[in-house]
Amino acid sequence: MDKQNENLSSINPKNFSAFFFLSFTVLQLLLYLTGMILLYPYFKLWSIFLLQILVFLIPVFILSAVKGIPFKHWLQLRSISLKDFLQVSLITLGLIFFTSVLMNYFIQVPQVKYQEYQDFLMNISLGAQLFLLVFVPALCEEILFRGFLFFHLERSLGPTLAASFVTLFFVLGHLNQLTLYFLPYYLMLGSLLIFIRLWKQNLLLCIWVHLLNNFIAVIFWN
Repeated sequence: MDKQNENLSSINPKNFSAFFFLSFTVLQLLLYLTGMILLYPYFKLWSIFLLQILVFLIPVFILSAVKGIPFKHWLQLRSISLKDFLQVSLITLGLIFFTSVLMNYFIQVPQVKYQEYQDFLMNISLGAQLFLLVFVPALCEEILFRGFLFFHLERSLGPTLAASFVTLFFVLGHLNQLTLYFLPYYLMLGSLLIFIRLWKQNLLLCIWVHLLNNFIAVIFWN
């Protein structure tokens, strides 16, 4: 068995245990959430940019380069057909509306939380919000969760367990004081994104759906 494993292709992540990738991601999330607590008072929204680049994005590319795993194997970037674009866009808009209605009916979000969100965005230009809250998270989080992590976990654990862990980590990555009441919404979004990843096998579509969701959220809160 050992000799067989040694002959596996260098791009085969089974040479790593699933435990390694799960631990690696847990460490990233801990660093990110801790960094947000420490840096946000000083850098405000720019702390999101700094931490997602330094903690989410750069480490996965470094690890892939060190292990000789070509980026194209786990990025899964393909051209998007008009049919796929319209399908995922309509599904996303429908689920955003449906989940928002359910949350308003079943979860009573205190008015103070809405005020905290408005204070969170106060004195920041719309352009900066679109870059820091729409583009950066959509790109970095999709590359980490539905790109790098899902690729490796799927080959080690299979698609069902891999999808479950990726969605769980995605929700935990949004665990903070401002978003606590909105975790069911992030669960919906994470489930939708991993569904699209499995269905279309195209990370670009996941990035687009994430962009669309974040854009609608920023416009709503403004």
